[in-house]
Amino acid sequence: MALLRNVIFDMGNVLMTFDGHEFASAFTEDEKDADLLYAALFGRTEWALLDSGTIDHATMLRVAEAHIPERLLPNLYSCFDHWPELSRPLEETNDLARRLHAAGFGVYELVTRTILKDLLPKGAAIPATRGELALLLWQNAGKPEPAALPAFADTADAETANAAQWCAEQDLLTAEDGAFHPEQKVTKYRVIRIWKQAAAPQQ
Repeated sequence: MALLRNVIFDMGNVLMTFDGHEFASAFTEDEKDADLLYAALFGRTEWALLDSGTIDHATMLRVAEAHIPERLLPNLYSCFDHWPELSRPLEETNDLARRLHAAGFGVYELVTRTILKDLLPKGAAIPATRGELALLLWQNAGKPEPAALPAFADTADAETANAAQWCAEQDLLTAEDGAFHPEQKVTKYRVIRIWKQAAAPQQ
């Protein structure tokens, strides 16, 4: 019998809560509109295709647009972009994943990789640390000069230091007591949230 070496966790209602009705209701105050929003997005068979990686996010959005009244398009776009922020960790399975990883198993999750494949620049590796995430965010923004000189004692690489300073100034990543902690791990879910924050129009 083959030895078990890797464990794959799904995200929806395994590592994180997933309730399409709850998510849809968060983006409109009208119950009937929430039903329409759910039916156009989470309730369609195409959502399962997106979940499996068969179609991309752009295709899913086009399908949803075609099945919702025009007046609800702003609600649809907000829901499509921000529903992951309403999802909550399921501590029991997250704790199990951490314990399996600590025991030497390869632990992988579905869905987030698919989302990041669509979200990040083509060919970009998924950032695993704060330093990698800061560098990718900064490079994607065109390597803008930070307002102040970088002064993080734990960030020696010049480009990473500039990226870290710029991300801190943009409130994308925090830094405390002169340290950025570039080697600190970041979850894929956090990468998604910060990347969308960076892409959002400035108020």
